[in-house]
Amino acid sequence: MGFESNLGTNAERKAQTYRDLVLQQSDKHTNVKFINLSMSALGILDKCTSEFFDMLTDLQFDTATKNYILRKITTIAVRTSTTSSAEEAKSGQILNSYLINTL
Repeated sequence: MGFESNLGTNAERKAQTYRDLVLQQSDKHTNVKFINLSMSALGILDKCTSEFFDMLTDLQFDTATKNYILRKITTIAVRTSTTSSAEEAKSGQILNSYLINTL
């Protein structure tokens, strides 16, 4: 997650970081896609998130299901980023307990 003013920069950095890995995996697999889901701590999504929606469409999810998935991801990300304990957030305890209790 990046700060709101840096979403575009962070999305570009992620794409550069994973470009070699995507190319390596492309040699081994028929179809490899890099989906960049960049979101701020407030749940604001970067424009590259449209690739994520395209993937959900390719998987034949209807609009209601796509919106549900996005709401869950946003809620988890915001809750994890605003936790009072950085150690809990790093260890994934907040995320794991949220997933167990809500999904």
